[in-house]
Amino acid sequence: MPLRNLSVIGILLVALVLIVACGEGDTPAPTPQATTVAPAATATPPPAATSTPAPTAAPVAPAPTAVPTPTPVPAVAPTATPTAAPTTAPTPATTPPPAMQPTGTLDVSVGALGAPIFVLKNQFFSASRFDGLTTHETPFARDTEGAVVPLLVKGWTVDPQGLVYTFSLQENVPWHTSHGDWGEVDADDFIFTLENTVAEGSIHTNARDIGRTFYCDGCEVVKTGDMTVQLTRPAPTPRITWDLTAPSGSTALHSKKHYDAVGEEEANFQSVGTGPWELVEATSDVSRTVRAVPSHWRKTPEWETMVWHDITEESTRLANFITEVLDAALYNPESIQAIKDENLNGVEFMTFPGENSFYLNLFGQQYNTDHPAHQPGPDGADPRVPLGENAYDCTHPWVSCDRDVNSAEWANARKVREAMTIAIDRQKLVNNLAFGEGAPIYINHWIGHEPRMAENGLDELTWEFNPERAKELLTEAGFPDGFEINMTLPGIPWAPGGDEAGQAVAPMWESVGIKVTQQVTPYSAFRPGALVAREFAGVSTHGNSVPIEPISSDSLFYSSTSVINFGIEHPELQALLEDALNTVNAEERWPKQAAVAKWAYDNIAYFSLYQSNLVWPIGPALGRWEPQGLQRSWLSNWEYAPHR
Repeated sequence: MPLRNLSVIGILLVALVLIVACGEGDTPAPTPQATTVAPAATATPPPAATSTPAPTAAPVAPAPTAVPTPTPVPAVAPTATPTAAPTTAPTPATTPPPAMQPTGTLDVSVGALGAPIFVLKNQFFSASRFDGLTTHETPFARDTEGAVVPLLVKGWTVDPQGLVYTFSLQENVPWHTSHGDWGEVDADDFIFTLENTVAEGSIHTNARDIGRTFYCDGCEVVKTGDMTVQLTRPAPTPRITWDLTAPSGSTALHSKKHYDAVGEEEANFQSVGTGPWELVEATSDVSRTVRAVPSHWRKTPEWETMVWHDITEESTRLANFITEVLDAALYNPESIQAIKDENLNGVEFMTFPGENSFYLNLFGQQYNTDHPAHQPGPDGADPRVPLGENAYDCTHPWVSCDRDVNSAEWANARKVREAMTIAIDRQKLVNNLAFGEGAPIYINHWIGHEPRMAENGLDELTWEFNPERAKELLTEAGFPDGFEINMTLPGIPWAPGGDEAGQAVAPMWESVGIKVTQQVTPYSAFRPGALVAREFAGVSTHGNSVPIEPISSDSLFYSSTSVINFGIEHPELQALLEDALNTVNAEERWPKQAAVAKWAYDNIAYFSLYQSNLVWPIGPALGRWEPQGLQRSWLSNWEYAPHR
């Protein structure tokens, strides 16, 4: 189809002009020597994205209607109290389904992917997530309902006290061979993956959590056989699978033999995984091309090639889909409505109700400055978690000069924050931004857990839209003429629509006297300074999909020990977070997670806005399939995506 190819060339040229260069990192990562990561000379890449023929219209074999669900994890799942005797997870079948011939090219875009880096310790979030969904595989996965199931870990046991965990790895899983023959997955690879994730200077999103789970004081990780690894801990934890599960964690296994042979600098630009897709080419700010792995140990994809186009600009991404350049892409609700209005022939929609949530983070509230994580090491080394110049600045109206929540200073700053939250018309956001398909929210990270919200009384926590009362509160707090605040719009690539929510809130605040200065900053540039170094004061837009449990997100975003922080730390909040995280029994943990949410609500730590449906449009060539449950923002199980 020549017209398709011409459309790709023309529209991608526009995209290249509009795309803002990305390169996320918490600490300086190795600088790429070239913008393109190419396969070894022995690899035979398929045609480039701009000259790929249209996908074959008819499938070669009948497409599966749903992802086969592996046998569920054992009774000793991490949300349960350890049983009286070890329990082993059942082993899923290792024999792949009958071989089929992959055909055609699947074109996808989720927005900005940033720089392609393939060493775990140097990966930012988008890089590790892409790997975990395509070219690499994690120890655990989730079924379509969100339950943990074995993947590269075929089974695991725990002793009756919940202190000794033994992981048995799947046999006969080969590493990709574009860059050499690295054999099959073994225990050395599992341990190397953990160690590299937490290595000194790591910017991996899961570095802190892997460190806390596997390398805490008193923790020990040892190889007990070629295919077995044992973790011994001083206390039980519910986190064992949380950080080793795709798509949320994306701590995917990497080859130790490859890393040792070529070294870190070269390994940064060579993708060696075990996934159903193998990397062919990756060019910063342009695209990443993967091809189906023949006779994959688990599932050979139906598409011969899949190209993830790096198209940051929403309107350009939308034009690519409407002109059938893209088969599937991630869009904000406004673009989804525009596609529906076009009434395009053959276009269908994969809808996941209530999957997205949007909120504003409020920065400058790092009240827990004396936490040990922020203190220099005994030899004068830099603190493990930095605190930037603006981390705590009580000259801002929303920041208290006294962290005692019963103090007059705290009450005054809280009035400002209350004025800000009740000045927001959340229902208007739902009506105008989600086109009525959503609902206001008042606490973060509880979407998908509504029964637990009701069980713990969180469904009763709301804020009434009341701009007149907001003005009164500002006057009572000493700001009758309002104040100024900076709003950053970082364009979160997995939550399209967040920036639009912030832009809609700005005039609502202006109407009560709060003057908002908006600035667009790519997330890859915003994260290192604002979230990692805690150097920003103001508000920023953000969004997430359904978390494993609320505490899995709360502990990542609001803890003093976390690599990143969304604007607030407080000793009381820290104690509540740690209490919930240290509670292994799920039924006991839920009320403690609710206590975290209640503290954040009572003290107005952030501004929750609304939740909406996650909708993926799919073009005429692509059929429906079932992704893993939870964190569907970039979908998953792409190897099961069928021809229509």
